[in-house]
Amino acid sequence: MDEATGIALNLLTNADCRKAVTGNAKGDPSSLLGFLTDAEAFDFNESNSAIASTPNPFDIATSNISLHPDFFEASPESRQYFTPAGKVRQLGSGAQGRALTILHELRHIYKNGNHPVGNRFPFDNELLKGCFGIDAGYPKGFGPSSTNIGTRRQ
Repeated sequence: MDEATGIALNLLTNADCRKAVTGNAKGDPSSLLGFLTDAEAFDFNESNSAIASTPNPFDIATSNISLHPDFFEASPESRQYFTPAGKVRQLGSGAQGRALTILHELRHIYKNGNHPVGNRFPFDNELLKGCFGIDAGYPKGFGPSSTNIGTRRQ
């Protein structure tokens, strides 16, 4: 967890990454992540319905980010993405995949909303571009508004 949080905090020093998380360059998700880490506002949820989840709406005073079993596994799904041509690729390490998941949950908080059900790609593709410098695409036959495509990161 500490390594993933460190990677996420490092990525958030980049204005493009902050914008991918917040929707504008003025938000400061690194301060929020630091606060959530210090306040121990991450909890474990035994459900396998997602890699991580965030209540909507998120209340900074009372809400936690829930981490599910797959967050802690070195699962390829937790760090995979698709190229614009639809080929599957993976981030370099499990810690980078967990950092992407943390950034994804921060995006839920800042955007105060959800992506299409079962389709994490609209959120993740913007985060991959802004934070990791990766041009990502969608699985063949799917796009930004597709639903229920079998992914579990919420």
